[in-house]
Amino acid sequence: MELWLEFEKELAKEEVRVVKEFGLEDLIPRLFDSDDRLYALAFAMEELKGQNEDFADIEENVFNENPDYLHYKTIAEAVYGKDCSQSTSSRFGRILKSAGKIALVGLLIGATVYVSGCLTDNTTNTTTTTSTSGGTASHIDTTTQQAEVYDYLMQKNATEYYGLFKPLENQLDKNEKTLIDEFLALPKDIRENPLVIQKINQIVKDSIVTTDELDAFTDLDNDGFINNFELNNGLNPLAKNPNVFYVYNKTKDIDLAKFVLPLDKDGAQDKNEKLFDDTLIKDSSLISITSYKEYLLKMIGDGKVTDIEVDRLNNSSKLVNILYNATINDNEISNKIDSTSLEFDILSKLNKYNLTEEQLAYIVKFSGYSVDNDKDVYKRFSLSDINNTLYLIEKHPIIYTGASKKLMLNGLGSYSLTYLVRLNYTESEKMPYVTWALAEKTSIITEMLNNEKISLGYISRKDIHLEIDKKYDTNSTFIELVEKRRKQILKAHEEDLWLIGLTPEEIMKNVGNSPINTDIAILHVTLPFSLISGDDLLAKNIYPYYIEQLNTNPEGLVIFIFNRNLDVSKIGYQIFKDYKNGKLNNIDDYILNNIIKDYEQLNYKTARDIKFLYENGSHIFKYGYIAKVLAPKSSIVAPNYGLPEIPAEDEENRVSVSIVIASSVGVPVYGGTLFTITEVPHGLAYPIITPNDEIKLLSIDNSTIIYDRYTRAISIGITRESANYFKFLNGKILKPFMKASEVSCFPIPRIIAERNGLQFNDYYAPQFKYSNSRIFWRLTNS
Repeated sequence: MELWLEFEKELAKEEVRVVKEFGLEDLIPRLFDSDDRLYALAFAMEELKGQNEDFADIEENVFNENPDYLHYKTIAEAVYGKDCSQSTSSRFGRILKSAGKIALVGLLIGATVYVSGCLTDNTTNTTTTTSTSGGTASHIDTTTQQAEVYDYLMQKNATEYYGLFKPLENQLDKNEKTLIDEFLALPKDIRENPLVIQKINQIVKDSIVTTDELDAFTDLDNDGFINNFELNNGLNPLAKNPNVFYVYNKTKDIDLAKFVLPLDKDGAQDKNEKLFDDTLIKDSSLISITSYKEYLLKMIGDGKVTDIEVDRLNNSSKLVNILYNATINDNEISNKIDSTSLEFDILSKLNKYNLTEEQLAYIVKFSGYSVDNDKDVYKRFSLSDINNTLYLIEKHPIIYTGASKKLMLNGLGSYSLTYLVRLNYTESEKMPYVTWALAEKTSIITEMLNNEKISLGYISRKDIHLEIDKKYDTNSTFIELVEKRRKQILKAHEEDLWLIGLTPEEIMKNVGNSPINTDIAILHVTLPFSLISGDDLLAKNIYPYYIEQLNTNPEGLVIFIFNRNLDVSKIGYQIFKDYKNGKLNNIDDYILNNIIKDYEQLNYKTARDIKFLYENGSHIFKYGYIAKVLAPKSSIVAPNYGLPEIPAEDEENRVSVSIVIASSVGVPVYGGTLFTITEVPHGLAYPIITPNDEIKLLSIDNSTIIYDRYTRAISIGITRESANYFKFLNGKILKPFMKASEVSCFPIPRIIAERNGLQFNDYYAPQFKYSNSRIFWRLTNS
């Protein structure tokens, strides 16, 4: 034995004796901290064992601190199995001194067996060795048996494991080779794990490898996965994965199966975990929904599923399936997966798993719009805002559906509704039907504005894309002005000057027993949005400021004009308030003795009907007619209020102003263009008649009244089919003024017709025509 090894060995023997005597086991890692020292310790331990000194506990301590000690232990056992000469040992000591750790083991074992003199002589094919399990020495035929084990390991470049497989004394068969192959296929940290070494020792100790033993080794943790499969898929072959195997066995999807890996921390599957696995399998197509995936991962993050979590799991699975199916079937939504993810994220955070039909529709529309338009919901709304909206929808479904349930809010409408609830929850709860109308009309107006064929885009050089929560270099957002309008409505109602009513039941008294008519009326008066008249556009007679804004900031122009409309509405409200309080009696006198009286010369029956309704009809009709007169005659009937007076020739602007003024007190006035038999257009503002007004008119003349069955707007140019003429000032009479077959109805918004599933022509009669350039300007008012 070489001098250095002899010295280190003797030193190690003294050290372990001292350590044991004085209980200094903690010094072991510091004393034996290198390959040379571990190597010397292994030889020292063999000599001490031969001297009947037992240091097994210290040796176990060394192995626990440094598993590589097993290599040196195997070498020392092999060497001490034969009384080797000093010179030969020294020779191999020099080789070991310079060799790397793994090569060192192989070199020594190989040399010991074949060259070192541990052979009986140069021609004898037997040697005495000590087994890795510490058994007695035995004579083995190295040429035909041990040599075959060693040769096979050498082919695999793994002779360092010779001591481990040395008990395979018979000629290597298929199972034995396969066992070695399976062992070597394991990563180094796995194959040198004490559990694996123990399994190998158990298998080879009888020098036979059975098929059952081989099968057991190929699945080290006995979880159903073979070692190679687990290694290739990021699993630990020494850790049981019953949940992963269960899911994989059902789906053959390893990525899905690995989802439940946290549940295998304890290596077992209980009934709750199995329920989770079954839910995951059922919902496998929904794992791409990020929030649901994160929800499930959080649930199993602690490695268990409690009874409470099972209930939550059932509820969440049911909810996500409902949300996904609703979203998939919604053609309005483009990004369906991300939308469903947002829907589930919101509801799970609110712990809300049961929804009404209206709540479901709302959350799907709201989330779909937010995702498709890159709106960060959590930056704009709190969970409380959304929860409040859901609560109001449950308490007052009409806030989402409207009266007819044919004009339920779309994505932008749902988004607008959430804003209105956030801006004022109390007003939203107090006026749910009005709040629906404001949200729906916001959606309609925005849709029209962003449609280049029928909006500002018709003349603007810049594309329009109005977003309701941006200011566009103004002082307010669009939705903030909508809230300002809601406050106007509430004030009018509280002061008993909101004539149409706030509920469907109240409004039906004025427009008839039709929910769709009710929806049309409330939509019209809540937000009578009016921009630039069609006549102005066609004549290019636009204010310079408008022209500049149209080409630089059209969205800002929309907000500017909207705010201007609200100012006009405020003026109109004050005029009607003063009129109601008897401060503007001259209005009645002017209308009866000038406007209506003058019209008697042109069409007597029509003038008679208008006068009768003005004096005996509803306030709805009367205030609507006053609004019609105020636009061109404010300087006469209501001076000093600051109401803009529109020239008589500016027909469509007059109509727009009339509509805004009338809506200030909840009175519908509709705009239309009447065409004569000679195709001459006349822009007019049409007030409506209530069912009682109709009865009263028929009491004085039972001939057919010309009014729209949807809006109840009456033709104040020609009120009867029997009055279908027009007498000019020169005495000439144009008769018929309109074809009798074409006097059946008035227009209402095209977009409402389309959303209601009706043909556009169902709402339009030929005599009330609109060119594409005019549709928006007039229809935004209705």
